[in-house]
Amino acid sequence: MTNKKVRQLILERHRVWLILIAVLTLLLGLFLGTNHLANRATTNEYIPSARSFTKEYRDYVGDEKISYQEFVRRQKTEYIGDKGNKITFGTSMLFIEPFIIMALVAGVLMMFMDQNSQFNRLLFSSGVARKRILMAKILPYVAVVLLSYLGAAAIIMLVYHFGIPARYLIIDWPNTMLNLVAFVGTLLFAFGLGAMFGTIIGTALPLVLTVAFLGLSGSSFFDQVTQFFHVQKQVWRYLDNAVSYTIIVLVLTMIFLGLTFWFYDRVSMENSGHYLLLEWLRPWVLLAFVIYVPIATGDWLFVGEKAISMGITGIIVLLLGYWYLYRPNLHWHRNRRQSA
Repeated sequence: MTNKKVRQLILERHRVWLILIAVLTLLLGLFLGTNHLANRATTNEYIPSARSFTKEYRDYVGDEKISYQEFVRRQKTEYIGDKGNKITFGTSMLFIEPFIIMALVAGVLMMFMDQNSQFNRLLFSSGVARKRILMAKILPYVAVVLLSYLGAAAIIMLVYHFGIPARYLIIDWPNTMLNLVAFVGTLLFAFGLGAMFGTIIGTALPLVLTVAFLGLSGSSFFDQVTQFFHVQKQVWRYLDNAVSYTIIVLVLTMIFLGLTFWFYDRVSMENSGHYLLLEWLRPWVLLAFVIYVPIATGDWLFVGEKAISMGITGIIVLLLGYWYLYRPNLHWHRNRRQSA
C-alpha cells in the first residue's frame, strides 16, 4: 500500500471526527461570545445609582478619587489584554479552558480510536512506516484544531465588535497577539499530551478517568511541588511572561509528541483491551502514580497531617495499582497452576 493510499484511508476514517471538532469549536466560540454579551447586559443593570455610589464609595473603589461617571465607564468597559508581555489567560473569552479541553480530546481520539477499533492492524500491515502513518494522522488534526480555534477567536472578536460600543471596548493588540500565540502553544501542548495518553492506554473508561484525574489534579500537584522546593516566585516569573511561557509549552509539546512517536512505533496489537498497550511501562506507570497521587491529594485524608495522609494514600495506590496493572499476569499464573 502506498503512502498516498494510507493518507486517504486515514482521512476517510477520521473525516467525521475532524468535521465534528471544527464545528464544535466554532459553535463554542459563538456561544462564549454571545453568552458574555448577555452576562454584560445583566451586570450593567445592577450598576449602583449615583446616590448609593456616593453612600458606599469606599466599597466600590477603595481610596481612589473618581467621579460617578468615570466609575460607570469603567464598569461598562471591556478590557482585552494588558500592557507588556504578561499572560492574561482567563481574563477574556479568547483564552479559556474549553478550547484546551477540545484540543486534549482531539489528541486522545486521534490515537485511541484506531487502536480500539483494530484499524491500526490494517495500517500496520500496509508496509508503510509507522512514523509516516502517525504523521498522516497528526497533520490534519493539528490543522483542524488550530484553524478552528482561530476561527472561534475571530467569531468572539466579531461578536464583541458588533455587540459592545467602541468607547467601551479597549484592546491592547500587542499583548493580545502575544497571548494568542501563547494560547496556540497551550493547545498544541494539550493535543500532544492527549495523543500520548491515547497511544499507550488501551481501554476507554480507564483512559477517560486517567486523563480527567490528571487534568483536575494537575494544578494541585504543580502547587505542591513548587511550594516544597520554594520556587513558586521563580517559576511564576517565567509562566506569567508570554514569551517564556510559549517557549516552555512548545518544548513540552515536542517532548510529548516525541514520546508519542516512540511509543507508537512499539505498540503491539496483542495487548489490545489492556490498560497499557506496552507491558514494560507497567512498573514505571505504577511508580509514577505512587508518587503523583499522594502529592496531588496532599492531606485529604487527615487535614493538617500531610505526611500521614500522603503515606497512607501512597500505600493504597501501590496496592490497587499493582492489582490492576498486573491482573492479566496473575490470571495467567492461576490458570497455569489449574491446568497443571
